[in-house]
Amino acid sequence: MIFKEIIKNLNFDAIIETGTYRGTTTEYFSHQAGLPLYSCELEVESFWYSYIRLFGHRNVKLCRMDSRRFLENLCRTVPAIARPFCYLDAHWNIDLPLWDEVNVIWKRWPNAVIMIDDFAVPGDAGYSFDEYGPGKSLTIADLRANVAGDYRAYFPKAPSENETGLRRGLVVLANSESNFITLDKAKN
Repeated sequence: MIFKEIIKNLNFDAIIETGTYRGTTTEYFSHQAGLPLYSCELEVESFWYSYIRLFGHRNVKLCRMDSRRFLENLCRTVPAIARPFCYLDAHWNIDLPLWDEVNVIWKRWPNAVIMIDDFAVPGDAGYSFDEYGPGKSLTIADLRANVAGDYRAYFPKAPSENETGLRRGLVVLANSESNFITLDKAKN
């Protein structure tokens, strides 16, 4: 629901996803938004699974590479992207690329809106989140320690007990005043 509200209330020209995995979220975004969608997956088996699954989706471009390299490459090769929605989900092992991903996005696309999956929701322990060691927990404290900039963080309003499925937390980041105003309206 959060994704639908953001897409409905803000004008994006592309979706950028890190961590395709099996392509479930990629396929959902493709159908819901109809925007050009760029996604990367480093793991060989997951990449080919998603490649076959999403073969007929003309708006989806998949790459098999490290997410940091993918974002840097996208900055150079697709200059037409001005305002992307970025969904970051390439975090699952010791090498946590997340903080570098956010820094690359803010540098290249200052009007982007970023959604990070598997993130701690302050005040609601029912939402689970990822932890990979010191400085590598998907928490607001580790985000602020590793990502520079003036951005605002938005969390789910719904309590975790009202959610279904795995009850994984998330955060939405915006760093421009116009994004703040629009996201605040969408939040109410």
